[in-house]
Amino acid sequence: MRSRISTLIVISGAFALTACGGVQTTTSKPMPGGEPDDMYSAISITDASQEPAKKEPAFKKTITIPKNAKEKNGLRMITSIPGLKAGEDYKVKAGNSFLVSTLVRNFTSNSVRVAYGTDQRFDIVVYTDPDQRDAYYRWGEHRNFDQAFQEMMIAGGASISRMLEVPTTSSKVVMEGMENDLGKPLIPGTYYLWGTNEGDPLLADGPIKVIVEEQ
Repeated sequence: MRSRISTLIVISGAFALTACGGVQTTTSKPMPGGEPDDMYSAISITDASQEPAKKEPAFKKTITIPKNAKEKNGLRMITSIPGLKAGEDYKVKAGNSFLVSTLVRNFTSNSVRVAYGTDQRFDIVVYTDPDQRDAYYRWGEHRNFDQAFQEMMIAGGASISRMLEVPTTSSKVVMEGMENDLGKPLIPGTYYLWGTNEGDPLLADGPIKVIVEEQ
């Protein structure tokens, strides 16, 4: 009998700890980014029992993209580089920009409503490591977009797309003051690129491995 009472006390205590120190999830969306026929989401998970994290400037936010986010709510995100075959690495000489195709398709037979906070449709997020610890580049950074709320109906089987340009530089040194600027060009090195849709913060496709080669 005493053993059963002790067990109940332990279980109740564990429940109380869970209720008091639960996990909090916060999602924030960046300022606009996109062009006609082009997401960024900053997600952080912190333990409520720990001290709150210090708020960092927007340009230093970590952008985390779920690995299983290619399809959601009847939409499929497709990111590609023209001429690149599936599974291949993309190589580009430093100093040359390259194009990335971003497309979202309704793979159902019914129309799907997509809401956009601005006239940006897509974004590109580039990381220096495949685990997406810190974003190095974001296409929509420093771009100005119409802030008007817009809704779009994508018919069954239809799609919308944009072609976005990513810059590179032959300089191996990031310009002073741009270390944490997500708008800086890619210097020689290896990167992992994702295409995202602004209409859903968790709809994305990638990564594509990009190698910027020295001249």
